[in-house]
Amino acid sequence: MLIYDTTGIESYVAENNPKYLGKMAAQSKPIAKIDPTFDPSRGAAALLPKAAASNPAIKQQYINGHFCYAQKASVIANGLGNRSPRLKHICSSKYGRCVYVHQNKNLRLYPGIARDSLEFSKTYNCRTAVERSINTLKVTLGIANRKTSNTLSTKADLFLAGIVQLLCIVLAHKLHDKNLARRPRKLIAA
Repeated sequence: MLIYDTTGIESYVAENNPKYLGKMAAQSKPIAKIDPTFDPSRGAAALLPKAAASNPAIKQQYINGHFCYAQKASVIANGLGNRSPRLKHICSSKYGRCVYVHQNKNLRLYPGIARDSLEFSKTYNCRTAVERSINTLKVTLGIANRKTSNTLSTKADLFLAGIVQLLCIVLAHKLHDKNLARRPRKLIAA
């Protein structure tokens, strides 16, 4: 089963700094003094730009449980749990890439099966395998803590992380220890 998923690579830009939001909140507080029904935190959120000033490909989005400025990335993973993703693209156009998913194929919004069924459990396990794969790309292979906001650098880092992950699978297979495929640092030590 191939699963297509999107993620965001958080970039090192001024808009991701908490002080930036504080500056926007300070700009909206004078309006709250004039209009008592005005909420300064909502006003600050409305003042945030849709894209980072340093790179228009870095857009505001909701990833990993919070809003931030990130570059979009797409991953195609096999969903069987051996964590060998195939990287598809990073949107670099002004509008981004749109993929139409028919409602029968969008398991997030329209699962089509009862959530307490065995079939849903199996599908959900595949889904978590993809999330673990994305986490490995970001955290273990160092994409999450980069100090760059360049789109080409992000794309290169993502492709190189995917290549490293695939090499880990090949090496773990040759060493006859499939558990090493998920742990690049232990694989290097072996």
